[in-house]
Amino acid sequence: MKLRHTIKDFYDARDFLTNHIHWIIDSIEVQENHDYHQIQFSYFRLHFINAIRKEKDYAALALKLFDFELLKNVIIECFDRTVNLFISKTISSDNGFMTQFNHTTFEVLRLFTLKVLNNEAKIKKGSICFFYPTDAFRGNFGCIPEQLDKLDFNTLELVGQPRYIFESAPNPKIFLIIDDMLSKIDGVYAIVCNTIIKGFPNGIKNILIDHISFAKFDDDLLIEKLCGKDIYIEESVSENNVQTTFTAFISHFPCVDFFILPSIPIKETVLQIGETLGYNYDRKLKQNNLTNQCKKYPNIRHIWRNNDINRLKKNQTIGILGYPKLDHAISLCTKAKIENIIIYAPTPNDASGNKEGSEWQDYISINSHGPDIIQTLCSNFKNFKIIFKPHKDELKSVTDKIDCVGKCFDNYSHDRSGSDYWQLYSKSRLLISDFSSTAYTFALGSGRPVVFFSPNEVKIPNLSRSNQYCQNRKKVGLIATCLVDLVDKTREIIDNYNYFRKLTKSFQKKELYNPGNSSKLIAEAIVDYVEGKYNESFIEGLPPSMDKELLPVKSNVK
Repeated sequence: MKLRHTIKDFYDARDFLTNHIHWIIDSIEVQENHDYHQIQFSYFRLHFINAIRKEKDYAALALKLFDFELLKNVIIECFDRTVNLFISKTISSDNGFMTQFNHTTFEVLRLFTLKVLNNEAKIKKGSICFFYPTDAFRGNFGCIPEQLDKLDFNTLELVGQPRYIFESAPNPKIFLIIDDMLSKIDGVYAIVCNTIIKGFPNGIKNILIDHISFAKFDDDLLIEKLCGKDIYIEESVSENNVQTTFTAFISHFPCVDFFILPSIPIKETVLQIGETLGYNYDRKLKQNNLTNQCKKYPNIRHIWRNNDINRLKKNQTIGILGYPKLDHAISLCTKAKIENIIIYAPTPNDASGNKEGSEWQDYISINSHGPDIIQTLCSNFKNFKIIFKPHKDELKSVTDKIDCVGKCFDNYSHDRSGSDYWQLYSKSRLLISDFSSTAYTFALGSGRPVVFFSPNEVKIPNLSRSNQYCQNRKKVGLIATCLVDLVDKTREIIDNYNYFRKLTKSFQKKELYNPGNSSKLIAEAIVDYVEGKYNESFIEGLPPSMDKELLPVKSNVK
């Protein structure tokens, strides 16, 4: 290997960077209006600087991560001009050294972050990653990472959006996932997520902590559609079309190793989906044969075909362990003083397409009634603060319409706390929702009542009407079918508040698993699972072997 500069030059470069680390950090200014790439470059500096601090030999660091020419290009893009010029003169290589890269700096950043992440995982044995694709999912892990740290497991955070990184102190254990990085992670035991996704690497356990607390409103209809003969998906249709028709949860269900579930209704739904797709969870009366299932219901065959056969799980495990998101919430709400606050938290629009069908659009209140609900609440409950609490990633065009109406009232405010909403919930007297899972999350976490706004109540199909979500609404509050009814039902709860609190607390006590302690039990169950030990919460299921005709076919549609 021929280098244009001596090892002394590399030591000089290392010393120069080391001496100016604090100056470099102080020069980084991250603002909300920064360009997306600029935010990622700033994030890159954190990991690069940490690597320099740990590495005694800067030349060895460069060799370990990239060839010198590539590393030089990264530094030129990411560091101050003075440092750039110094390093670009110091670090170089012959054109023939290693492989010539033509990556953009963005691609280099992705590779560099992946190198650091995998290196961190391999150095510290027993690593478990927690991945949230959007910031809105971040709060759903409860205290599980901290509990795993106590059990001597190294936990790393993987985030799909950069903004959270700069809302908290710099943390070398947090990694921004760029493009397909998730599928290239190596050296960890498991990746834990709280929304079902595809793309986990082979050989690493895919653990799902269901982010819905009590019951899914539309899954019964979706399962009926999956097995129905009125909807048939052609073999050549794209995977995205399958996901749009049946949701990501059903479409990617066979890719999950371990489901961690909060309640009996969620368990029943997950078992029903799994058994429909051919899994057998030790129910002696339910011996499905996958081949027969796929022949009988062509769409089920298509679900299997639209997944990478190498990532389909030959065995799945289910654990009923509770809802970690509520551990802290229950304690907080017990101590908090209730104020005259009414929250409107509707079902969100979903840019992924999971809620485009009539199963959702007929029951999402924010589009058809959002501004009217705010106006009605603000004008009829003037002694209450009316707080609009949308999903963190709700469409701006939708929230702007509501804000336009709300700004006319002194008692209106728009809460933008995202997934960190329990400080708000803990002070609130009641919540207005529609068919959002947050209605039950609020009731189970706070022990306080909910008004379910359902203007299309008479249109709810009988199958969904018998669903646990619909059946239990009156156990935590009341149902309003129009704006006048909304005022009446809200006032009824306020006037009889002690009664409705007792009603909700009774439901909380009956339905919630391991309240206040689920994070600890889930952490212990994850350890048992990755180490192959028995845990009393586990239910195991095994699908029958598939015929060759069920192997995936490549789609002609992109």
